[in-house]
Amino acid sequence: MRLRESQARAGSLAIPAFLGEFIRALDGVGPLPLVSENVIHRNSIQVMNAERYVYSSDGDFGLVREMLKSNPELKGGPRCRVT
Repeated sequence: MRLRESQARAGSLAIPAFLGEFIRALDGVGPLPLVSENVIHRNSIQVMNAERYVYSSDGDFGLVREMLKSNPELKGGPRCRVT
């Protein structure tokens, strides 16, 4: 369902701006804006689940280095171990 259809169904109800942005992102019309804390959280999930590579559009791997320094076990990725 597209944003206009959602608005039509909502009738006279006002849609808060943040919800409108979320709906547009779900519709594929635009990106979902995130606050920096959300970006850091999502990037840390990428680091914790990476098997071999972590990508960066700007070459900043500071979060990765910090996470590996404090949690060296993350270097191996989420592999199953049979003993």
